[in-house]
Amino acid sequence: MSRCVSDRRLLQAYYGEGDASKEPHLRTCLRCAGRLQRLTRDLQAVEQALREGAEEMMAPERVMEGVTVAIVRAPGGVPIGFSGP
Repeated sequence: MSRCVSDRRLLQAYYGEGDASKEPHLRTCLRCAGRLQRLTRDLQAVEQALREGAEEMMAPERVMEGVTVAIVRAPGGVPIGFSGP
């Protein structure tokens, strides 16, 4: 049984970085595939909000190795958090 990947690895997979040997696991593990699907949906929503003129509320800040967070206010006033490498 293969071990599930970390959140950091999921972010790397989203951005096309990291260890390609874990890719088969991301395709075959229902738990990891679901996590990657949710992450993809969330990051695409943030990217779309920025393209549509979202206001930056907290500039990107590195909180630990490999993790940067930011908060934007989407059109309509809803704050959205973002975390990534």
